[in-house]
Amino acid sequence: MNINKLKYKAYFQLKSFYLKAAFWLSGNRLRNVREMSFEKEGRRWYAVIPQWKGSKASLEMVSGADKFLDTLDIKKNDYVTLSISTKRKGGYRKLNKIDECKYGGANYIYKQPNKLPRVMWLCEVTLFVFGKYPENIYFRVVK
Repeated sequence: MNINKLKYKAYFQLKSFYLKAAFWLSGNRLRNVREMSFEKEGRRWYAVIPQWKGSKASLEMVSGADKFLDTLDIKKNDYVTLSISTKRKGGYRKLNKIDECKYGGANYIYKQPNKLPRVMWLCEVTLFVFGKYPENIYFRVVK
């Protein structure tokens, strides 16, 4: 293994540890169900997490998550609030984890009735929100 691969691996392991620790220390622990908002600025979606101490760029929704939010923004007001949970809830839709990425984040799939499934990558901020990459994320649009 070359030195650059070792550096990247060490960096991502340290970053993952930091985000998990931040989850536990922030009081951000998911209590069965919580609300999470996303806002669109121009053509970019960002998670709204007041406790987040990192850069705003780290909260950007990319790689399919942005298109996913576009489909949920039915009112076209560039703002979506979701009720999210790691536990199955009646009336909630589901994201299924496909795999975790070697250098951070995880891929999820959203299967809609009568439509092609959507695949998206959720970044390591997911660790800050959930403390892990859940096997399933249940959600429903609140506003």
